[in-house]
Amino acid sequence: MRRVKKKKSRMQTRKTRAGKKTNPRRLFIAISLVLCIGLTCLGSLILYSWLREGDVFRLRTVEVRGNNELSRIDVIRITNATVGTSLLGYDTRKAEAALEARNWVEEARIRREFPDKLIISIKERKPVAILNAGTLYLVDKKGTIFDKLGRRKLSLPIISGIKKDEIEQNQLPEYAKATLELLDLANNGPRLLSANNISELRLDGRGEILVYTRDRAVPVRMAAKHLERDLERAEKVLYHLYNSKTYKRVAEIDMEYGPNQAWVKLKGVR
Repeated sequence: MRRVKKKKSRMQTRKTRAGKKTNPRRLFIAISLVLCIGLTCLGSLILYSWLREGDVFRLRTVEVRGNNELSRIDVIRITNATVGTSLLGYDTRKAEAALEARNWVEEARIRREFPDKLIISIKERKPVAILNAGTLYLVDKKGTIFDKLGRRKLSLPIISGIKKDEIEQNQLPEYAKATLELLDLANNGPRLLSANNISELRLDGRGEILVYTRDRAVPVRMAAKHLERDLERAEKVLYHLYNSKTYKRVAEIDMEYGPNQAWVKLKGVR
C-alpha cells in the first residue's frame, strides 16, 4: 500500500516558521555593519568639518588668467576669492556664474589646486565691430552686443542701417549678421579690402551692403547673398583701379550692376 503524505496545514506552517530561532551570529554581523557605516559617516563629517574650518586648505594664492578688460582686483572681488577662504567650502560654479554675468566675459573657468591655490581662467569677448544704432555699441563675432563704446578709442568697422528697436536680447538682427560674415571673409588672408581697410558697413534694407573703404571712403555695393563672390570680384576691381592709378577718382563701385558685371562711377563723370 502507498503511503499518503499528509500536507501540512497553513496553521502548522506558520507555527513552524514562527518557531524558528533567530541566528545570533547573523544578527551580530548586521548590527556591527550598521554601526561601522554610521561611525564611518560620522567620522567623515567630523574630518570634513575640521578640514574646512582649519588652516590646511585655506586660500593663499589666486592666479588670474586671460583678463584684459577686468583687472585682477575686480576678478577677485566678483568671485569673492579672498585670501583665507576655505577651498573646501568655495563654490566654483557660483563664482563662474558671477563672472559670466559681466558684459566682457564670454566664459569663465575656476579650478581649485589643493592645498591653497585657486586658478581663474577668463575668456573675454573680443569686439570686431561697432554698431551705430543711435548709441555706439561693441559687437563680437557672434553678433552679441555686449557693451557701449563709451570713451574707448577703437579702430573698428562701423555697422549702420539698424534701428534700435530691431535689437532683441542683445543680438544683431539675423539679416544684419551678413556684415559679420563679410568681416570674417575679409580677414581670411591678405586682401586689398581687408577688415582693416573697411570703415563702415551700411545695410540699405534691400539685402545689400555698402562697404566703405577706410582710405578713401569709397562705397562698394555688395549683395548679402553673394558676399564671397562679390568680395572676390571687388578685389580684382580694386587691384585694377590701384594699378591704373584711377582709384583716387572713384566715387562708387557696384558689384551687383549685372550678371558678371561691375560698375565703377568716377567723380565728375555722369
